[in-house]
Amino acid sequence: MATRRVPDREAAKAARFTHQIVEHFRSDPQLAKSHAETRNGHVVKVLCWLALLRDAQNRSLPLPPRPRVTCEEAQWQHFRESHPRQAAHMLPGQIMVDGRYPWLYLKDAAHARDLQLLFAEVRALPANFNKADSAAEGKGLTEAFRAAGEYVLHGRGPLRQDITAAYRTLWVPGARAAYAAAEEQKRSRPSVPSPVYDLERNIVNLDEIEEAGQSQWDVHDQIRILMRYGASLDEAPPELRPHKMDEILGRP
Repeated sequence: MATRRVPDREAAKAARFTHQIVEHFRSDPQLAKSHAETRNGHVVKVLCWLALLRDAQNRSLPLPPRPRVTCEEAQWQHFRESHPRQAAHMLPGQIMVDGRYPWLYLKDAAHARDLQLLFAEVRALPANFNKADSAAEGKGLTEAFRAAGEYVLHGRGPLRQDITAAYRTLWVPGARAAYAAAEEQKRSRPSVPSPVYDLERNIVNLDEIEEAGQSQWDVHDQIRILMRYGASLDEAPPELRPHKMDEILGRP
């Protein structure tokens, strides 16, 4: 895995306090709900800033009419975390526009900085969150994010309309399907093996049983996390409200 860079030391310091210290005192169910809801809101913010790139007046670099949109592995993060917790990214990947970071195209320096910081945002969470995230990303979460970004960047309708459509018709069903597929994959994992005895009735695979038992507990925890992720999609994030989108877009 490539070294992930810190975009802003002061922002990283604030994020470290919030997500390493404050979040530590919340329960896992609360964290799963908060993590997913924040992700949904961040997706809307990214869609807003990508939509701005449709207007040449908002760009510092030229773009073709239908630029190529890809989503790669995360490349920036505010801080690292030590065992037993891990730094879990809020967004499911790094959006690239024609091979460049999207903030490089934004003429407005504040918007560019905010967008870059969004991709670097992580939370200090138990390792099972990252495992649940990775499973969902492999089952289509990253693609749902990419497709939604492409939709708004290629769109020609009113900005808020296209952003809302991208969120509701691409992100929500894509993310929901990814969480469900990851959950199903976890449920299909082998169960704890049955004891194997020798002639004297000693259990000869005790280590295997203990290891599988811990692994099985972790899998059940990841399933619960994925279920809460899916439930977070039932309500639209505040960022999707018209006045909130206008604030993100920098409209008066």
